[in-house]
Amino acid sequence: MLIAGTQGGFVWALIVAGVYYIIQWCENNLLVPLIMKRAVGLSPIAILFAMLVAVSFPQFIHPVLGILLAVPGTTILALFIEDWRMMRQARR
Repeated sequence: MLIAGTQGGFVWALIVAGVYYIIQWCENNLLVPLIMKRAVGLSPIAILFAMLVAVSFPQFIHPVLGILLAVPGTTILALFIEDWRMMRQARR
């Protein structure tokens, strides 16, 4: 943005900022959940929900750390629930 602003003026700096914002939004809201679905087998909605919950409690955990731990924590929880369900069905 700084280079665009010094070379092309304020309008170009705003255009670069807008394009950067759109690219970041697409990556964070579209690509990351789909990649995580392939990597860990969770639904993109579950991943987005886990990240939203992780950011929602800043008094307990820093939001950045929460985001970093959201996917592994949700994966561990999903595996635990799946194993518990399988054990429960085996008893029947």
